[in-house]
Amino acid sequence: MRKTVLFIGVILITVLACAIPGCSSDDGSTKEEVGNGFLESPILVNLESESQNVHLAMTALMADNVVSTVKPQTTWTNDLSGNITGGSSGSLKYYMDEASATLGYYQWDSKGKIYQCRDASCPDPF
Repeated sequence: MRKTVLFIGVILITVLACAIPGCSSDDGSTKEEVGNGFLESPILVNLESESQNVHLAMTALMADNVVSTVKPQTTWTNDLSGNITGGSSGSLKYYMDEASATLGYYQWDSKGKIYQCRDASCPDPF
């Protein structure tokens, strides 16, 4: 259920990104469909919208796994594939449509509070 909500949010970003010049949602000439049905090119995802998606992913992950705490991420990472709940769907990557990497770098505390940085050189938020 929660993954569906995130999925809708990503589609909304995709639709909004398709309003830019050179992107066509009608004739298919400037877009390509990839394995999961998302339009990959040219999607412009900025750090702010990505951060919102990571926050939604954390909320959905914690709700789906019925947990109030997660394994904290105490170093900056753009790889969200680690299992942080011990559950079957305990990876943020699962909720981010299996994205191999993110634009921003993230840390989170045991309560799931997300911190974002443009690169891995930011000071630790803890």
